[in-house]
Amino acid sequence: MSIFIGGTGSANELDDYEEGNWSPAIYQGGFTISSTNQAKYIKIGSQVTIWCYISLSGTPNTDQFLMSGLPFTILSNNYATGPLDAGKGGVKGAFVRVEGHTNDRVGFYYPSENTSNSRVPVAANEIGTNNYLIFSVTYQTST
Repeated sequence: MSIFIGGTGSANELDDYEEGNWSPAIYQGGFTISSTNQAKYIKIGSQVTIWCYISLSGTPNTDQFLMSGLPFTILSNNYATGPLDAGKGGVKGAFVRVEGHTNDRVGFYYPSENTSNSRVPVAANEIGTNNYLIFSVTYQTST
């Protein structure tokens, strides 16, 4: 689809625009996704913005909570962060991070107050049971 910005003609044409749904998946942590309330993306050139609102069920474990299923491959060594809402008594102050060095996963972290650690992984059992996650993040794709 071509979109024209500020007029018509090839100089104003944005010819790499796409939007749609994506399929979030649990990579690690013991949860299952009980419902996907929203999982949308917009891709403009190599920039991808995703939105995700999922409900979780099952028994979380002590592994780091990781998700997969991103709509586009993350550019190698590309990291991007965004806010996280893990409601119903879940983690506070955590953020989401896309990780281009680990097979296109989304990780969840706390900022670290320790000068020898830059961040602390969120364990799945810290999110709480029968919970939801809401996040958005913009990252760069390799395609």
